[in-house]
Amino acid sequence: MDEVVTELSKPIWWISVVVAGIVINLLSSYIKTQLDRSILSTASWLRRHSTRRQEKWNEIVSHIATDEGRRWAEVSEVRARLQSIQLNAVAILTLVLVIFTESVSTPIPRWAIVAMMALSATSFTLAFQAFQHASYLARAQVAARRPLVVDPV
Repeated sequence: MDEVVTELSKPIWWISVVVAGIVINLLSSYIKTQLDRSILSTASWLRRHSTRRQEKWNEIVSHIATDEGRRWAEVSEVRARLQSIQLNAVAILTLVLVIFTESVSTPIPRWAIVAMMALSATSFTLAFQAFQHASYLARAQVAARRPLVVDPV
């Protein structure tokens, strides 16, 4: 305890604390301006991105509202759902192949097993994306069937 008191009574300790405080203050003010700029640019990018997505959504919904657009959306949704099922089947069969190759007495190289696992993971990911696209088209079809509500002025 006496060592701490003697260290605190030295002027060099107080000078180093003041210098460290000034350096920390300067760094924090610099970082704050950079952080403010990056947050502002990210927020404006998100706003523009959201506006573009909303415009695209409205364009798709208005296209689906026509007879030709409705046929296109129904066929595209069915195609995306079938693609999702097909990719899931490929992924599952690849995993089954990995399991069977592990039980074979002839050793299979590890790189082949890793490649099959990567193919399976990629197939699952693509199947999920195809399913999301089908769900997106289904939601757009539902939105196109709803009547447009216009606010009275």
